[in-house]
Amino acid sequence: MRGYGQFCPVAVACEVFAERWTPLMARFDFRGLQARRRGIRTMWLVLKRPEVDLCMKDPGVEPDLVVSADLKVRAQVWLGDISFSQALRSRGVVVAGLRKWVQAFPGCLLQSGFAGVELPPRALAI
Repeated sequence: MRGYGQFCPVAVACEVFAERWTPLMARFDFRGLQARRRGIRTMWLVLKRPEVDLCMKDPGVEPDLVVSADLKVRAQVWLGDISFSQALRSRGVVVAGLRKWVQAFPGCLLQSGFAGVELPPRALAI
């Protein structure tokens, strides 16, 4: 699989899904953003080989998969601080949709290259 060096978890998901799966409409809803932040809270990942689109507006197609995640919990999973199953149990991440996609979704996630790296003691942290 060829990577594009993306940092954004959704962009990384695009890379992974585009390499492993065929058409999937997927919606990502991010919770836990402060009300004063006007960032995008919902994104759609539209996969139809060989194209991948990340939409900031509803593409008008019912998604096969809906991932609702607390942004902090999603970052913790990506950094390897908690497992995906822990995130599901805590309801910090909720995955709904067609059973085959819900079951396959955890296996398609990549973690940060820093996942598993021991952090320095707080006194030494920059």
